[in-house]
Amino acid sequence: MSSERFVVGSVGDVDEVLAGLERFITSELSVAEGLSVAKRVRARSDSWMCRLAQRQAADRPEEDPVEVVREQTGVSKRDAKQLVDVARQLENMPETGKQLAEGQITFGHVKAGLRI
Repeated sequence: MSSERFVVGSVGDVDEVLAGLERFITSELSVAEGLSVAKRVRARSDSWMCRLAQRQAADRPEEDPVEVVREQTGVSKRDAKQLVDVARQLENMPETGKQLAEGQITFGHVKAGLRI
């Protein structure tokens, strides 16, 4: 099953989700409210990326997760390495992972706390 089919089959059309977020951000929200929403979306996205990096490492240990993240997301090798390093550390820090997913802390906070 392709990733696009998985997204469509489980959470609806990804373009519709993104358009909905765009409408939400550009609606009558104040800038502060819009930034708060963007922060939550970014934190959730960072959390998903870490969890997917963890899955990649577990499901296909013969593949380099840094290269997979880099290839699939288009981020730099440095950023992919940081993401994978954080993901590895979060495996032993479930409360921190939960805080990241809930937007209580950012990916930058996690990196700084781990000195990555």
